[in-house]
Amino acid sequence: MPRPGPEFEPTLIGYPACAGVLSVQRESAHLQFCCSIGHGFSIESLLQAKEEDLEKCLWSVLSLLEHVEMIGGMFIRQIDAGRLPVPKDGLVERIHQAKEQILQVRHIIEETVTSDLGEEYDPDEARSS
Repeated sequence: MPRPGPEFEPTLIGYPACAGVLSVQRESAHLQFCCSIGHGFSIESLLQAKEEDLEKCLWSVLSLLEHVEMIGGMFIRQIDAGRLPVPKDGLVERIHQAKEQILQVRHIIEETVTSDLGEEYDPDEARSS
């Protein structure tokens, strides 16, 4: 794979599969992105990869919040059963907060509209328009 040369400018956009920074070649008829290893992306494939990463991250956040809620509930049951001599006010507040955050993240996931370019999208045709 070719590595980015002097015709590529660094961006602040990270490579979808790692923390590396992408460079962009602006001189060609269409934007080409390349990481320091040489992996390349068209603007279309980069957007699709970032959308997929974003969806995975949102589902991970939702899962973690649900775990916090579940573990907090278990913790409170232990306190209520007299097995843990700690105050539960902070836990009750955190569980309430996690429930609200779960609803917010779920709403973000459900309301997200990705930029579907469709199978009929032809970047060469779009450039000539």
